Amino acid sequence: MKNITISLLALLCFSPIFLSAQTGIIAGKIIDAKSADPLIGVSVKLDEGVGGAITDFDGNFRIANVPLGKHKISLNYTGYTGKNLEDVDVKSNEATTVDASMEESAGESLAEVVVVAKAKRESTSALTIFQKNSVSMADGISSETIKRTPDRTTGDVIRRVSGATIQDNKFAIIRGLNDRYNVAMLNGALLSSTEPDRKAFSFDLFPSAMLDNLVIVKTASPDLPGEFAGGAILVSTKDIPEASFIQASLSGGYNTVTTSKPFQSSEGGGSDWLGHDDGTRALPATLPSSADFKAQPKEEKYRTSQLFPNDWAINEESSARPNIGVQLSGGYIKDISEKVQFGLTLGGSYSNNNRLQNGSRADYEVSGKVFDFNDKQFKNNVLWGTLFNTALKINNTQKIGLQATYSTNTDNIISDRSGYDYAEVRKIKSTAIEYTENHLLTTRLYGEHQLTQKGMRLNWGGGLNRTSRDVPSLRRMFYAINFDDTLDVNFPYQAYVPFGSADPYRSGRFYSSLEEDTYNGNIDLSIPFHLGKQKQSIKLGGLYQKRDRKFDARVMGYILGNFIQFDYDLLKLPQNQIFDQQNIGEKGFIMDEITNPSDGYTGQSNLVAGYAMLDNKIADRLRIAWGARVESFRQQVQSAQYGGTPISVDTTISALLPSFNMTYSLNQKHQLRLSGSKTVCRAEFRELAPFSFFDFYLNANVVGNPALTQGSIYNADIRYEIYPGQNQLFSVSLFYKRFKNPIEFTFAAVGGGTRTFSFNNVASANNYGAEMELRKNFDFVGVEDLVFFSNVSLIRSNIDLSKGVSYFDSTRALQGQSPYILNAGLTYNITRIGLSTTLIYNVIGDRIAQVGTVSYGDIYERHRNLLDFSVSKKLGRNGEVKLTWGDILRPEFIYYQDNNASHKYEEAEDNVMQRLTLGSTITLSLGYKF
Repeated sequence: MKNITISLLALLCFSPIFLSAQTGIIAGKIIDAKSADPLIGVSVKLDEGVGGAITDFDGNFRIANVPLGKHKISLNYTGYTGKNLEDVDVKSNEATTVDASMEESAGESLAEVVVVAKAKRESTSALTIFQKNSVSMADGISSETIKRTPDRTTGDVIRRVSGATIQDNKFAIIRGLNDRYNVAMLNGALLSSTEPDRKAFSFDLFPSAMLDNLVIVKTASPDLPGEFAGGAILVSTKDIPEASFIQASLSGGYNTVTTSKPFQSSEGGGSDWLGHDDGTRALPATLPSSADFKAQPKEEKYRTSQLFPNDWAINEESSARPNIGVQLSGGYIKDISEKVQFGLTLGGSYSNNNRLQNGSRADYEVSGKVFDFNDKQFKNNVLWGTLFNTALKINNTQKIGLQATYSTNTDNIISDRSGYDYAEVRKIKSTAIEYTENHLLTTRLYGEHQLTQKGMRLNWGGGLNRTSRDVPSLRRMFYAINFDDTLDVNFPYQAYVPFGSADPYRSGRFYSSLEEDTYNGNIDLSIPFHLGKQKQSIKLGGLYQKRDRKFDARVMGYILGNFIQFDYDLLKLPQNQIFDQQNIGEKGFIMDEITNPSDGYTGQSNLVAGYAMLDNKIADRLRIAWGARVESFRQQVQSAQYGGTPISVDTTISALLPSFNMTYSLNQKHQLRLSGSKTVCRAEFRELAPFSFFDFYLNANVVGNPALTQGSIYNADIRYEIYPGQNQLFSVSLFYKRFKNPIEFTFAAVGGGTRTFSFNNVASANNYGAEMELRKNFDFVGVEDLVFFSNVSLIRSNIDLSKGVSYFDSTRALQGQSPYILNAGLTYNITRIGLSTTLIYNVIGDRIAQVGTVSYGDIYERHRNLLDFSVSKKLGRNGEVKLTWGDILRPEFIYYQDNNASHKYEEAEDNVMQRLTLGSTITLSLGYKF
């Protein structure tokens, strides 16, 4: 907190650089009401003649040094009906956002007609106009709407978009499909998976204050990456701010299960609060390589074993600390000359949260329970990120910018397990001490250029993204006592330490390091033209992405030093004493390494894509955007089988991905959309690598499958939309998706008492459903600021399991597919007193978490009813207080085995595999804009 305080003071000291006197700023974007295209060169003037501006090639304008109070803005553009915007309220040291649309005039006689509108209504309807006129079926949320919510991260924002939900507070679920079927883009650059063990992007890495807008595109078009079926999530951050600013916020959170309750933690280093291990957990500096260590004589290995510290102690804390968070951001804009403008946006956020997760875990076979465990997981999470965006705008027609983000997400976890192992006829106690660092760096240099007065545009970009994940010294300990021995209350538990070869799951150490570099570049050229009186455009472009990944692991564990001379009383020592230095030796323990060539892999991929797209206006009411994308994808993985036999995967697949999106406008408020496309589904490196890892929480091994192949997806959509008024919408959609070779996470085998899960292709699957969205205010009863929003999705799927795939339920859905999704909420914003409230309800139908096999039923995640509430209130001119209450109902997480294939939980028939209780969290935050 000392460093945070210094940062706040520094910002306060330099605030005069950013802030001006008693004036304000008006900024916004002007678009075409029919096409949603930005209008270039619109004259924007204040009625008092105080100032004005001309919109740039993005349709943006900015008027600085505007006197405080209410103003009227006049919009004029050749060939368009003029518009006056009233009640533009300008406040000190703030940017008042005014987004508006303009309509083409019907003829010369209408050139002098002027439409009068309220500025507030124009701004809130801009996103609705975008959605209505988008080439593809898309839903989104603007920065102006985000400002009025209590959302802290991009993940929170996504929950407000139609048909979208968030899993684990960070993974996006679109139309009920598994997160692997989404693609994420940041400022136009394709993002790789942030998760080394799953194909998903973590949206909690970006603070919501940095967003300019967020759009989810649900139908493919040639100018988007071809690897998605759920949605393409397009995230844009701010580069040139509307006005210079500095803002900060502090927050504290209380969890009903965790805060002020007993908590456990492990010994760490001085920089743990930053989510970075300072070397405390690293391998000993003088430790030989894996091959050299294995080859050491036993006497030398005893000495090497003493290099490892006794770091098995677990600290007992009487009371868990509250969650804390801080967010700082600043923007600077400067007109260097009449034709050159410079902008800079900086941001940073930090949070430190504790969470206790109580649960139970079991497994079954025909004869009964295999095990029955009680789990406690103590997790400390450190999440922080920084953002640096800068841009230079020249002549309102050229822009060159640099965008960079860096984030750290670290979990420090203690897992405490106890219970009954019926298969081995014993009671057990085990612990896992885990520290996992995740880091993400994104950089991008880009340019946007208007090449001709008629609107020809060239956009380009290139950058480097770096992802890393380090697991320094994952330690797992295991104690047991036979059932017969439990009759003697004084009989102690004994540690399981093998003789001969280490067991990394019991008295073991695991170290791993993953690094991935992603190089990307894109270029897009848009050429407008006319056929008759109708506007048309052709768009050409290409994308390149190169990924290089390296994963290394060392697997080690203690064994008995000498079977004959060993002091067996040592096995009765507690965890914090058993591996003390004095117990390393011939009568004690020795370190053994069982690292195998299969415990590491390297991967490379190259994606080269090009596309051509025509956007044709056939008539006033009919628009068709169509074309094709070609993607050539090469993927290579190098690893080895368990015995050392090399494994090499090298595939190159080219795909032609055609698509079309048609819009037919019945009138100004009603329109019909049709869409068809082909997209693809590809395996991640981890899914291909044969590396086997024991998942403590799943209580099973997870291993990759080098035989996975690329899948294809055929998509069809139809949607009817009604726009009854400003910022209001009603739509009904039907969609169908045909999957060929989709990838699923499935049960593989049982070996040595441990279950194994892997990844497999299924021959084919069908996915179809209906979606309804409603957004309506209560203006019919005079309460315009009260808005009800809801979206409902009903989804079904079936799978072809006839080709050599073992299965338990032939009628099951696709893995991860929810049969229904319901989002509903109310927002009430009383602008005059600065009060905003939101109540959101969300539920997702039961879905398959792990696919079973002939004698092992599918495991489902049961639905949870989620209710969240938030309220925020302005304090004076620049302050704000927010209160959020998440997961109010606190339902359990339940994973169950669907023994009778009913696809729903039935207590008398199904086995409960896992129960988790997390509690609800109440967070209070204070913010101030300087």
